[in-house]
Amino acid sequence: MKQWRRYLRIAVALMCLSAAVIAFCPAAYAYIDQPDAAPSVSFLHVNRNLLTTGDAAVTGAYNIPYTDYPETIASRNFYIRLVSANGTEDIGTVTPFTYFNRGYGHGAFMIYIASGYEWEANYIVRISENPSQFEAPVNFDFILNAADYFTASETSSDNQADLDSQVIKLATDLQSHYTSYTFIQTIPGRTVLAAPTGETYFSNAMPGLQSMAPGIFLIQLVYPDTTSSNWTTTQSDNYTARFSGGWTGAATNATASQFHVTPQMVTGLVFTLPICIGAIILSSRKFLKAEPGFIVCLIALIMSFILGWVPAAVFASFYQALGIYVAYLLVGARSS
Repeated sequence: MKQWRRYLRIAVALMCLSAAVIAFCPAAYAYIDQPDAAPSVSFLHVNRNLLTTGDAAVTGAYNIPYTDYPETIASRNFYIRLVSANGTEDIGTVTPFTYFNRGYGHGAFMIYIASGYEWEANYIVRISENPSQFEAPVNFDFILNAADYFTASETSSDNQADLDSQVIKLATDLQSHYTSYTFIQTIPGRTVLAAPTGETYFSNAMPGLQSMAPGIFLIQLVYPDTTSSNWTTTQSDNYTARFSGGWTGAATNATASQFHVTPQMVTGLVFTLPICIGAIILSSRKFLKAEPGFIVCLIALIMSFILGWVPAAVFASFYQALGIYVAYLLVGARSS
């Protein structure tokens, strides 16, 4: 009797296990229906040298027509591939971006190629069905012709500007299909992707687009120039030689030679120093403080430097001392 009970328990366990398998397997292996019509690709275009020399981007619009959209999103069921002319080698692959209608219907795509492609080759843009989702998967091929390549220029700036126009064209096409959304807007001087729909959709459907086509975004990316500067004294030397060749330069040079000093020392002592000392004395007597006189000194020093009457080292040292004094007035004098 006990042996029959054991067999009964084993049978019940097997039945429960079979029920679980039957319950979950159909969902895992159910295939989705074919599209209502053959998927299509349009507005194919190729630009190069967008981010680095030798790269390329294939852009276009797709249409995967369904009246009743499958439960699974389009990125799980379809691939957009760039294939060699003989159809055997994959150059690049993307999936539809899920934003409208689970990714089905009309959309845009970009296949970015860093290197390893042939310019103006007759590649195939192929919409492929995922074999795990279709009972009999089908490929839909579209030829990339030489006329689809941008050949007017090889420069990065020209290709980026042309890509701007291409993306605006794609956005305008999507606008005609999704009339309840705004993809583009006009601002003074140019047409850009509208925020949030246009910018959000194309930034995700075409990763890296903002760096490749910055002109169509309201928010611009500006990369600071971190190149080190090689500072020279060229401009200061030009100031110093301003009066060379005339009677003023000759007289200054003769006086400097007489006293064994530089010409800038002569003009600084004769013109600039008296103005500065006089301004400080007058300010101290009239306003009982020297700061107004310092302001006159600054103006006189700048004018003398431009005229070549003050050495660059003296000019720089004076302004450095002035910065220290201003810091003292702002911090040290108030805290004491």
